Amino acid sequence: MHGEAARHQARLVECAGIQGGAKAFWSAIDAIFAQSAGNGGGLPGGTLHFPELDQARLEKCAKDMDLVDRLIKTDIDTARSNGITATPTLVIRDNQTGRSVKLEGMADETTLLSAIDWLARDH
Repeated sequence: MHGEAARHQARLVECAGIQGGAKAFWSAIDAIFAQSAGNGGGLPGGTLHFPELDQARLEKCAKDMDLVDRLIKTDIDTARSNGITATPTLVIRDNQTGRSVKLEGMADETTLLSAIDWLARDH
Protein backbone atom coordinates (compact mmCIF):
# COMPACT_ATOMS: atom_id res chain seq x y z
CA MET A 1 0.00 0.00 0.00
CA HIS A 2 2.82 2.44 0.86
CA GLY A 3 6.51 2.88 0.29
CA GLU A 4 9.16 3.18 2.97
CA ALA A 5 8.83 6.98 3.26
CA ALA A 6 5.12 6.72 4.09
CA ARG A 7 5.74 3.89 6.56
CA HIS A 8 8.41 5.98 8.30
CA GLN A 9 5.97 8.90 8.51
CA ALA A 10 3.33 6.60 10.00
CA ARG A 11 5.85 5.40 12.60
CA LEU A 12 6.71 9.02 13.48
CA VAL A 13 3.02 9.85 13.97
CA GLU A 14 2.43 6.81 16.17
CA CYS A 15 5.55 7.65 18.19
CA ALA A 16 4.40 11.24 18.61
CA GLY A 17 1.17 9.87 20.08
CA ILE A 18 3.06 7.53 22.39
CA GLN A 19 5.28 10.38 23.56
CA GLY A 20 2.75 13.22 23.74
CA GLY A 21 -0.73 11.71 23.71
CA ALA A 22 -3.68 12.27 21.38
CA LYS A 23 -2.99 15.97 20.88
CA ALA A 24 0.57 15.23 19.73
CA PHE A 25 -0.68 12.41 17.47
CA TRP A 26 -3.09 14.70 15.59
CA SER A 27 -0.59 17.58 15.53
CA ALA A 28 1.97 15.20 14.01
CA ILE A 29 -0.51 14.23 11.29
CA ASP A 30 -0.98 17.92 10.46
CA ALA A 31 2.80 18.38 10.43
CA ILE A 32 3.28 15.38 8.12
CA PHE A 33 0.81 16.79 5.59
CA ALA A 34 2.47 20.22 5.84
CA GLN A 35 6.06 18.95 5.59
CA SER A 36 5.87 15.86 3.36
CA ALA A 37 6.92 16.07 -0.26
CA GLY A 38 4.08 13.64 -1.11
CA ASN A 39 4.03 10.80 -3.63
CA GLY A 40 6.70 8.87 -1.76
CA GLY A 41 9.06 11.84 -1.53
CA GLY A 42 9.20 11.70 2.24
CA LEU A 43 10.12 14.47 4.63
CA PRO A 44 12.83 17.10 4.14
CA GLY A 45 15.93 15.70 5.82
CA GLY A 46 14.03 12.44 6.40
CA THR A 47 12.52 13.50 9.70
CA LEU A 48 9.51 15.27 11.15
CA HIS A 49 10.28 18.69 12.61
CA PHE A 50 8.07 18.67 15.68
CA PRO A 51 9.56 20.95 18.38
CA GLU A 52 6.96 20.06 21.01
CA LEU A 53 8.52 16.59 21.41
CA ASP A 54 11.95 15.16 22.16
CA GLN A 55 13.26 14.76 18.59
CA ALA A 56 15.89 12.13 19.44
CA ARG A 57 13.34 10.02 21.33
CA LEU A 58 10.85 10.39 18.46
CA GLU A 59 13.39 9.15 15.90
CA LYS A 60 14.55 6.28 18.13
CA CYS A 61 10.96 5.16 18.61
CA ALA A 62 10.25 5.34 14.87
CA LYS A 63 13.31 3.24 14.03
CA ASP A 64 13.32 0.71 16.86
CA MET A 65 9.85 0.06 18.27
CA ASP A 66 8.16 -3.23 17.41
CA LEU A 67 4.97 -1.93 19.07
CA VAL A 68 4.71 0.87 16.52
CA ASP A 69 5.07 -1.53 13.59
CA ARG A 70 2.35 -3.75 15.08
CA LEU A 71 0.02 -0.74 15.51
CA ILE A 72 0.58 0.33 11.92
CA LYS A 73 0.11 -3.22 10.59
CA THR A 74 -3.18 -3.45 12.49
CA ASP A 75 -4.29 -0.12 10.99
CA ILE A 76 -3.36 -1.25 7.46
CA ASP A 77 -5.11 -4.61 7.89
CA THR A 78 -8.24 -2.90 9.22
CA ALA A 79 -8.22 -0.41 6.35
CA ARG A 80 -7.85 -3.16 3.74
CA SER A 81 -10.65 -5.21 5.30
CA ASN A 82 -12.88 -2.13 5.02
CA GLY A 83 -12.07 -1.63 1.34
CA ILE A 84 -9.69 1.28 1.84
CA THR A 85 -6.93 1.18 -0.75
CA ALA A 86 -5.78 4.80 -0.98
CA THR A 87 -4.55 7.54 1.30
CA PRO A 88 -5.81 9.76 2.47
CA THR A 89 -9.22 8.15 2.92
CA LEU A 90 -11.77 9.36 5.43
CA VAL A 91 -14.82 7.36 6.50
CA ILE A 92 -17.57 9.38 8.16
CA ARG A 93 -20.07 7.20 10.01
CA ASP A 94 -23.45 8.09 11.51
CA ASN A 95 -23.48 6.02 14.70
CA GLN A 96 -27.27 6.32 15.04
CA THR A 97 -28.14 4.96 11.58
CA GLY A 98 -25.00 2.97 10.79
CA ARG A 99 -24.70 4.69 7.41
CA SER A 100 -21.29 5.86 6.30
CA VAL A 101 -19.62 7.64 3.43
CA LYS A 102 -16.05 7.10 2.24
CA LEU A 103 -14.06 10.03 0.88
CA GLU A 104 -10.86 9.22 -1.00
CA GLY A 105 -8.27 11.93 -1.47
CA MET A 106 -7.91 15.26 0.25
CA ALA A 107 -11.29 16.54 1.42
CA ASP A 108 -11.83 20.25 1.87
CA GLU A 109 -14.30 21.83 4.29
CA THR A 110 -17.11 21.94 1.71
CA THR A 111 -16.71 18.24 0.88
CA LEU A 112 -16.70 17.27 4.56
CA LEU A 113 -19.80 19.33 5.34
CA SER A 114 -21.60 17.96 2.26
CA ALA A 115 -20.83 14.39 3.35
CA ILE A 116 -22.12 15.07 6.86
CA ASP A 117 -25.27 16.72 5.44
CA TRP A 118 -25.82 13.71 3.18
CA LEU A 119 -25.56 11.34 6.14
CA ALA A 120 -27.99 13.47 8.16
CA ARG A 121 -30.71 13.38 5.47
CA ASP A 122 -33.48 10.81 5.63
CA HIS A 123 -32.94 8.20 2.93
